[in-house]
Amino acid sequence: PVIAAKTVTVAGTFNGWNKTATPLQDKDGDGKFEVTLELPRGRHQYKFVLNGEVWQHDGDNPAKDTDGQSGFNSVLD
Repeated sequence: PVIAAKTVTVAGTFNGWNKTATPLQDKDGDGKFEVTLELPRGRHQYKFVLNGEVWQHDGDNPAKDTDGQSGFNSVLD
């Protein structure tokens, strides 16, 4: 289902899976939320959190691991 996102954050191994620590911004109002992060080398799992409630893997990133809850975490390596 399509979700109208008013807020988007990213949570992952790099921020303790904190769903409020890393907000994305849509500065030009085009519906594309962005953030730039500098991460240490290594494997990082993450998900996007839409509207503070809906956890969603990154559909544009084919790299993924199971999340232990019948879903997936996206992976950066």
